[in-house]
Amino acid sequence: MTPNNILTYISLILGLFVLIIHYLSKNKPFELKLISIYILFELATDLFLNPISKTLFKSEYTAAHIFTLVEFFIFSLIFRNILELKSKRFIFWLFSYVFILTFIYENFVIKNIGFDSISVGISNIILTTYSILCLSKFLKQAKPESILHLNFFITASSVIYFAGTLFIYTLFNSYIENNNFSEIYYFINPTVITIRNILLVAGAIINFNLQVTKKIIPA
Repeated sequence: MTPNNILTYISLILGLFVLIIHYLSKNKPFELKLISIYILFELATDLFLNPISKTLFKSEYTAAHIFTLVEFFIFSLIFRNILELKSKRFIFWLFSYVFILTFIYENFVIKNIGFDSISVGISNIILTTYSILCLSKFLKQAKPESILHLNFFITASSVIYFAGTLFIYTLFNSYIENNNFSEIYYFINPTVITIRNILLVAGAIINFNLQVTKKIIPA
Protein backbone atom coordinates (compact mmCIF):
# COMPACT_ATOMS: atom_id res chain seq x y z
CA MET A 1 0.00 0.00 0.00
CA THR A 2 1.40 3.38 -1.05
CA PRO A 3 1.52 6.48 1.20
CA ASN A 4 -1.08 8.07 -1.09
CA ASN A 5 -3.49 5.18 -0.46
CA ILE A 6 -2.88 5.36 3.28
CA LEU A 7 -3.66 9.10 3.30
CA THR A 8 -6.81 8.46 1.25
CA TYR A 9 -8.05 5.89 3.78
CA ILE A 10 -7.17 8.18 6.70
CA SER A 11 -9.10 11.08 5.14
CA LEU A 12 -12.05 8.73 4.57
CA ILE A 13 -12.06 7.62 8.22
CA LEU A 14 -11.79 11.24 9.38
CA GLY A 15 -14.77 12.12 7.22
CA LEU A 16 -16.75 9.34 8.88
CA PHE A 17 -15.79 10.76 12.30
CA VAL A 18 -17.34 14.09 11.31
CA LEU A 19 -20.57 12.31 10.33
CA ILE A 20 -20.64 10.36 13.61
CA ILE A 21 -20.08 13.51 15.68
CA HIS A 22 -22.80 15.27 13.68
CA TYR A 23 -25.18 12.39 14.37
CA LEU A 24 -24.41 12.47 18.12
CA SER A 25 -24.80 16.25 18.37
CA LYS A 26 -28.23 17.40 19.52
CA ASN A 27 -27.66 20.97 18.43
CA LYS A 28 -26.66 20.84 14.78
CA PRO A 29 -25.49 24.24 13.44
CA PHE A 30 -26.38 25.08 9.84
CA GLU A 31 -22.70 24.92 8.83
CA LEU A 32 -22.18 21.47 10.37
CA LYS A 33 -25.26 20.16 8.57
CA LEU A 34 -23.89 21.40 5.24
CA ILE A 35 -20.41 20.01 5.93
CA SER A 36 -21.98 16.62 6.76
CA ILE A 37 -24.00 16.70 3.51
CA TYR A 38 -20.79 17.57 1.66
CA ILE A 39 -18.82 14.70 3.21
CA LEU A 40 -21.68 12.27 2.52
CA PHE A 41 -21.76 13.39 -1.11
CA GLU A 42 -17.96 13.14 -1.34
CA LEU A 43 -18.12 9.55 -0.04
CA ALA A 44 -21.02 8.74 -2.38
CA THR A 45 -19.06 10.13 -5.32
CA ASP A 46 -15.96 8.07 -4.53
CA LEU A 47 -17.85 4.86 -3.77
CA PHE A 48 -20.81 4.99 -6.16
CA LEU A 49 -20.93 7.88 -8.63
CA ASN A 50 -17.44 7.33 -10.04
CA PRO A 51 -18.09 3.61 -10.85
CA ILE A 52 -21.55 4.46 -12.26
CA SER A 53 -20.02 7.27 -14.31
CA LYS A 54 -17.39 4.90 -15.72
CA THR A 55 -20.10 2.41 -16.70
CA LEU A 56 -22.70 4.77 -18.16
CA PHE A 57 -20.53 7.54 -19.60
CA LYS A 58 -17.23 5.66 -20.06
CA SER A 59 -15.58 8.34 -17.95
CA GLU A 60 -15.32 8.97 -14.20
CA TYR A 61 -15.04 12.69 -14.88
CA THR A 62 -18.80 13.09 -15.35
CA ALA A 63 -19.16 12.41 -11.63
CA ALA A 64 -16.36 14.93 -10.96
CA HIS A 65 -18.32 17.61 -12.86
CA ILE A 66 -21.40 16.98 -10.70
CA PHE A 67 -19.26 17.03 -7.57
CA THR A 68 -17.75 20.41 -8.51
CA LEU A 69 -21.23 21.91 -8.88
CA VAL A 70 -22.46 20.55 -5.53
CA GLU A 71 -19.22 21.49 -3.74
CA PHE A 72 -19.37 25.09 -4.95
CA PHE A 73 -22.91 25.72 -3.78
CA ILE A 74 -22.53 23.96 -0.43
CA PHE A 75 -19.48 26.03 0.50
CA SER A 76 -20.97 29.21 -0.96
CA LEU A 77 -23.94 28.80 1.38
CA ILE A 78 -21.62 28.14 4.33
CA PHE A 79 -19.55 31.26 3.66
CA ARG A 80 -22.64 33.32 2.90
CA ASN A 81 -23.89 32.46 6.37
CA ILE A 82 -20.55 33.07 8.15
CA LEU A 83 -19.92 36.37 6.35
CA GLU A 84 -23.56 37.40 6.78
CA LEU A 85 -23.85 38.22 3.09
CA LYS A 86 -27.63 38.50 3.31
CA SER A 87 -27.11 42.26 3.33
CA LYS A 88 -24.57 41.96 0.50
CA ARG A 89 -26.40 39.64 -1.86
CA PHE A 90 -24.75 41.26 -4.88
CA ILE A 91 -21.38 39.66 -3.99
CA PHE A 92 -22.91 36.22 -3.48
CA TRP A 93 -24.93 36.30 -6.69
CA LEU A 94 -22.08 37.80 -8.74
CA PHE A 95 -19.69 35.01 -7.74
CA SER A 96 -22.43 32.42 -8.27
CA TYR A 97 -23.24 33.70 -11.77
CA VAL A 98 -19.55 33.72 -12.72
CA PHE A 99 -19.25 30.08 -11.64
CA ILE A 100 -22.52 29.00 -13.32
CA LEU A 101 -21.53 30.63 -16.63
CA THR A 102 -18.12 28.94 -16.44
CA PHE A 103 -19.73 25.58 -15.66
CA ILE A 104 -22.19 25.93 -18.57
CA TYR A 105 -19.41 26.97 -20.94
CA GLU A 106 -17.16 24.04 -20.02
CA ASN A 107 -19.88 21.38 -19.98
CA PHE A 108 -22.29 22.48 -22.71
CA VAL A 109 -20.37 24.79 -25.05
CA ILE A 110 -16.91 23.25 -25.40
CA LYS A 111 -18.25 19.95 -23.99
CA ASN A 112 -15.20 19.02 -21.97
CA ILE A 113 -15.46 15.31 -21.14
CA GLY A 114 -12.20 15.27 -19.18
CA PHE A 115 -11.51 16.69 -15.74
CA ASP A 116 -13.34 20.02 -15.36
CA SER A 117 -10.23 22.10 -14.74
CA ILE A 118 -11.80 25.41 -15.77
CA SER A 119 -14.84 25.11 -13.50
CA VAL A 120 -12.76 23.79 -10.60
CA GLY A 121 -10.23 26.58 -11.05
CA ILE A 122 -12.90 29.31 -10.94
CA SER A 123 -14.67 27.57 -8.06
CA ASN A 124 -11.45 27.28 -6.03
CA ILE A 125 -10.55 30.94 -6.62
CA ILE A 126 -14.00 32.09 -5.47
CA LEU A 127 -14.14 29.75 -2.47
CA THR A 128 -10.57 30.64 -1.46
CA THR A 129 -11.58 34.32 -1.57
CA TYR A 130 -14.62 33.60 0.61
CA SER A 131 -12.58 31.56 3.10
CA ILE A 132 -9.84 34.20 3.39
CA LEU A 133 -12.50 36.86 4.06
CA CYS A 134 -13.98 34.60 6.75
CA LEU A 135 -10.57 33.94 8.29
CA SER A 136 -9.86 37.67 8.34
CA LYS A 137 -13.18 38.22 10.13
CA PHE A 138 -12.30 35.70 12.86
CA LEU A 139 -8.76 37.02 13.35
CA LYS A 140 -9.98 40.63 13.63
CA GLN A 141 -12.28 39.61 16.48
CA ALA A 142 -9.22 38.20 18.32
CA LYS A 143 -11.33 36.40 20.90
CA PRO A 144 -10.68 32.81 22.10
CA GLU A 145 -14.34 31.95 21.53
CA SER A 146 -14.00 33.08 17.90
CA ILE A 147 -10.98 30.86 17.28
CA LEU A 148 -12.23 27.85 19.25
CA HIS A 149 -15.37 27.66 17.17
CA LEU A 150 -16.69 25.25 14.53
CA ASN A 151 -16.86 27.97 11.86
CA PHE A 152 -13.22 28.94 12.38
CA PHE A 153 -12.11 25.36 11.73
CA ILE A 154 -14.37 25.09 8.68
CA THR A 155 -12.82 28.30 7.38
CA ALA A 156 -9.22 27.24 8.10
CA SER A 157 -9.78 23.85 6.47
CA SER A 158 -11.28 25.56 3.42
CA VAL A 159 -8.31 27.91 2.97
CA ILE A 160 -5.95 24.93 3.02
CA TYR A 161 -8.13 22.77 0.76
CA PHE A 162 -9.18 25.25 -1.94
CA ALA A 163 -5.88 27.16 -2.08
CA GLY A 164 -3.83 23.97 -1.74
CA THR A 165 -5.52 22.21 -4.66
CA LEU A 166 -6.04 25.23 -6.92
CA PHE A 167 -3.00 24.74 -9.15
CA ILE A 168 -2.97 20.95 -9.30
CA TYR A 169 -6.66 20.89 -10.29
CA THR A 170 -6.30 23.73 -12.80
CA LEU A 171 -3.26 22.13 -14.46
CA PHE A 172 -4.61 18.56 -14.28
CA ASN A 173 -5.71 18.15 -17.92
CA SER A 174 -2.55 19.73 -19.32
CA TYR A 175 0.04 17.88 -17.24
CA ILE A 176 -1.44 14.67 -15.84
CA GLU A 177 0.48 12.61 -18.42
CA ASN A 178 3.70 14.09 -17.07
CA ASN A 179 5.15 11.66 -14.51
CA ASN A 180 6.57 14.39 -12.27
CA PHE A 181 3.26 16.27 -12.18
CA SER A 182 1.35 13.03 -11.61
CA GLU A 183 3.49 12.19 -8.58
CA ILE A 184 3.03 15.70 -7.18
CA TYR A 185 -0.74 15.56 -7.78
CA TYR A 186 -1.24 12.18 -6.13
CA PHE A 187 0.79 13.33 -3.13
CA ILE A 188 -0.67 16.83 -2.65
CA ASN A 189 -4.33 15.92 -3.21
CA PRO A 190 -4.75 13.25 -0.47
CA THR A 191 -2.44 15.21 1.87
CA VAL A 192 -4.50 18.39 1.61
CA ILE A 193 -7.81 16.49 1.96
CA THR A 194 -6.47 14.69 5.05
CA ILE A 195 -5.40 17.99 6.68
CA ARG A 196 -8.79 19.48 5.78
CA ASN A 197 -10.62 16.57 7.41
CA ILE A 198 -8.44 16.73 10.55
CA LEU A 199 -9.50 20.37 11.01
CA LEU A 200 -13.16 19.50 10.34
CA VAL A 201 -13.02 16.74 12.97
CA ALA A 202 -11.46 19.22 15.43
CA GLY A 203 -14.22 21.74 14.72
CA ALA A 204 -16.96 19.13 15.11
CA ILE A 205 -15.45 17.94 18.42
CA ILE A 206 -15.26 21.52 19.74
CA ASN A 207 -18.90 22.06 18.79
CA PHE A 208 -19.89 18.80 20.50
CA ASN A 209 -17.87 19.57 23.67
CA LEU A 210 -19.42 23.04 23.84
CA GLN A 211 -22.88 21.45 23.89
CA VAL A 212 -21.84 19.00 26.63
CA THR A 213 -20.34 21.82 28.73
CA LYS A 214 -23.49 23.92 28.41
CA LYS A 215 -25.55 20.91 29.45
CA ILE A 216 -23.40 20.25 32.54
CA ILE A 217 -23.09 23.94 33.49
CA PRO A 218 -26.40 25.61 32.59
CA ALA A 219 -26.17 29.29 31.77
